[in-house]
Amino acid sequence: MLKAIKELLVGTRAMSANPTTSIPGSQCPVGYFMPASAEQLLSTASRQQCLQQLWENSALPKDLYEHFYLQPLKQLVKLMQVLPAASQGEHAREGGLVDVTLQTMTYAVRLAKGHMLPPGAAPEEQSAQNVQWNVVVFYAALWHYLPLLSQMQGEFQSGRTWLPGLTVPGEPYRFRFRAAPSA
Repeated sequence: MLKAIKELLVGTRAMSANPTTSIPGSQCPVGYFMPASAEQLLSTASRQQCLQQLWENSALPKDLYEHFYLQPLKQLVKLMQVLPAASQGEHAREGGLVDVTLQTMTYAVRLAKGHMLPPGAAPEEQSAQNVQWNVVVFYAALWHYLPLLSQMQGEFQSGRTWLPGLTVPGEPYRFRFRAAPSA
């Protein structure tokens, strides 16, 4: 009970749980993270809730939803792993980038569902293009935080460089924010 109250006061949420802690038998050196699958990374309750809301607000049939929404999302999540979204603030924790991306996608798709796009077009045209525009909104939200990956530098346990967002790690990795360029 006290832990729940503390989490509410401090501002942390259940989403901040480290998704890599559920990987059984992982031998990970201190300061490194084990690579996780998209299923493992998306297994937290709050992330599952976002996926459920995404499905409920999608206008696509299940097979197309899985192909156009879930597959790209899972690939992006594998590239992001447990990267934070910022060096400070609410999403400056392990997995913060995945969390903020999921939240943004969910909100964007929910808002787009209530609007007829493109604005100013004839109602028949809007109705005919509604599903396509909702997919466009989904992808815009999916890629919204990709520029944050350029602020990160990563390294594998072997000492090789890991490029967050470009490759899926195949061995334990660590990361940090790039130093700000001096003026």
